[in-house]
Amino acid sequence: MEPFAFLHRPYCGVIARVETIPAEPVSVAKRGATVPIPRAFMVRPDLAPSMLTESDERSFDTYLLLKRYAFEKKVSSLPVDPQVLAAELQIAPGKDSKYKRKLVLRALRTLSRRYGLVDLDLKWGKEANITFRASDPGSEGDLIHVPLGYWSYGLAKDLTHAEKFTFLVCLNEEPHGLAPPFWRKNQEYLTEKYSVSRNPITTGLNGLQKLDLLTINRSRITQDYKNRAPNQYCLKLLLSPEERAAKWKQLENEHSSELVSQARALAATINYGNDFTSADQLATAITTYGYQAVSNTTAEIATRQPGNPKRSAKSILTYLENAAKKK
Repeated sequence: MEPFAFLHRPYCGVIARVETIPAEPVSVAKRGATVPIPRAFMVRPDLAPSMLTESDERSFDTYLLLKRYAFEKKVSSLPVDPQVLAAELQIAPGKDSKYKRKLVLRALRTLSRRYGLVDLDLKWGKEANITFRASDPGSEGDLIHVPLGYWSYGLAKDLTHAEKFTFLVCLNEEPHGLAPPFWRKNQEYLTEKYSVSRNPITTGLNGLQKLDLLTINRSRITQDYKNRAPNQYCLKLLLSPEERAAKWKQLENEHSSELVSQARALAATINYGNDFTSADQLATAITTYGYQAVSNTTAEIATRQPGNPKRSAKSILTYLENAAKKK
């Protein structure tokens, strides 16, 4: 992984330091191994959008996981052990194997009968055999590349359905942005293209940002709020739990565990509690201006709407520095 570069730059003032922290571009190559998912799965109203609208998260998860299995084995038809699938999808933990098998087979039948994505061959007491249909949208050759870290780092288990859906939306949009992997689209465009309401898109994007999986450069608020410029989005490079822990440890070594803990707690009130840069900025601010001053300013900034571009650690530092100049 690339080093936590900004930690090694010479300190040149709180605000000046903030300005030197660049966004890290993420290419498909940087994402490592990826699983190709048909783009049509996300944009056809009767597939992933319908699963989201109907709260059919199990079908969404099962289809993606089967695609991963098929990709890893380089086949379009494969046997599926219901117990293995149940374990990976966390279906009915604590229940007996018979009950788990029943739920897994129900999910496979739904993919076959309702969504028409697979053919299913069932034999009593044996593994199920699934075959992706020729009409499976993958035949169009238009693909979304989902990093294996989506599964191995726990996103498939830990994200909400809306967050998983918008994660794939971001993967779909970033190759087509004006400056990939950065892309801009307004909410109306996204809701129309992906055939879902505004709420899950907004909730999903904000959730990904809160988890430090997505950078959102929010557009400036104007009097014509509805027609303001679209936000800019960029998925961050996925990190393993071990890599994340190492980065937090690096911050603690530079500041202290207590300072980082305080900074993260304050950053969490503006939805940046998992963001390394925000924690570093606020830890530096606490050292410079004192905890109470930073806490009071953060509380004021936190009253702004989540979509306000000034609801950020950078704005907190600007307020603090301006207040210090007036003394």
